[in-house]
Amino acid sequence: MSENLNEALEIKSESKTQEPTNQMTSVSDEGKYPALRIISGIYKALAFIVGIAAFIAFFYGISLLEQGYRAKATGISFIISSLVSGIIGVIAFLAISEILKLFIDLESNSRKQIILLNKLLDKK
Repeated sequence: MSENLNEALEIKSESKTQEPTNQMTSVSDEGKYPALRIISGIYKALAFIVGIAAFIAFFYGISLLEQGYRAKATGISFIISSLVSGIIGVIAFLAISEILKLFIDLESNSRKQIILLNKLLDKK
């Protein structure tokens, strides 16, 4: 097992100096799945917008506390709902963004692993 690992590592270090023999090695990872990268960025921007909206609603709720009785109840509900929905919304949008990046990285790592395994099998 360790011999196979050492051979794979040697192949990886050799592949930096050699010309790519497989079409898959010539494809850049940055150019793959541009739509997923854009969607991931959109979700990150949505998380930022939700965070700012929750921040504004929180301070609006604080400003309502200084007014009459009904406004005080509304202010408390604004504060609680902005905190809860803001935290959940930001975490959810950031999680979706990171999951999309994870899918892109999984594909890239799987492709590289297939290339290394093919080189290892061709060497034997």
